[in-house]
Amino acid sequence: MGELGNRLKEARVEKNYTLDDIQRLTKIQKRYLIAIEEGNYDILPGKFYIRAFIKQYAEAVDLDVEELFQEFQKEIPSTNNQERTDVVAQMHSTGELSKPFAKLLDLLPKLFVWIIIIMILVFIYWAFRAYWPGSSQTSPEEKTMVEQSSELNNEESDQEEPAEKPVDEEQDQPEEEEKTPEVDLKVGEAESGFEGVYELLNADSFEVEIEAVNSKTWVRITNDNEEKLFEGEIPEGEKRNIPLKDSSFTTIRIGSIPNTIIKVNGINLEYQSEDFPQNIKIINKQAEQ
Repeated sequence: MGELGNRLKEARVEKNYTLDDIQRLTKIQKRYLIAIEEGNYDILPGKFYIRAFIKQYAEAVDLDVEELFQEFQKEIPSTNNQERTDVVAQMHSTGELSKPFAKLLDLLPKLFVWIIIIMILVFIYWAFRAYWPGSSQTSPEEKTMVEQSSELNNEESDQEEPAEKPVDEEQDQPEEEEKTPEVDLKVGEAESGFEGVYELLNADSFEVEIEAVNSKTWVRITNDNEEKLFEGEIPEGEKRNIPLKDSSFTTIRIGSIPNTIIKVNGINLEYQSEDFPQNIKIINKQAEQ
């Protein structure tokens, strides 16, 4: 058993938690929790998941995460941005790409080469049409049509055209319509205790939609009066719509970022951090006015 795993296990025992309790609190599979306590990181999906799972475990037993990572930095495998991107994109607890997706990745270079070849052939075709001798010559029938059209235009130009009445420019100009500002969701100023702060602009209503993808997800939503509007698990593939009425803001606690999609008034919310769990605050600027 590693020293880090021993520290986590001692904290769990002090709180009278079983591994099943930790699994329920963190949504991490029990076999991964056992591997963390035993220091057997090889069976975990990847280095990013190792750090993320240790962080969730430590928070569940009220240990200081930053202090824990600092103390056991030699024991915890390091990660990098590329691996974080790969893991979030896969969204599989096993950390492996599906076979169809892997085959698609293998075909991409070949597909790219064929696209380049087709573009070159199209370019050669149009160049041939434009510059090859005789390709742009006009047929006798076309010359006759052009001459007849020219003569007709000359006759019409010789005829006097009646003077047009002056136009009142001010009357004919259409009145400019006042544009209604579009509803928008932008990143707000960071606040302590929140991994992301967002501002909802020009909205007459305030509604949040939570959707669980790839797996179930745990969510808690409160309004500006700290009233719980929803707390619990959302099964995979299901959504929850939470109307916030005249609330000036809402706070959302999310257990698993890769498995959760948030929409505010129909606008997708882009996460500012990949860590989870995390707290998000959405401010309704219309309600503040």
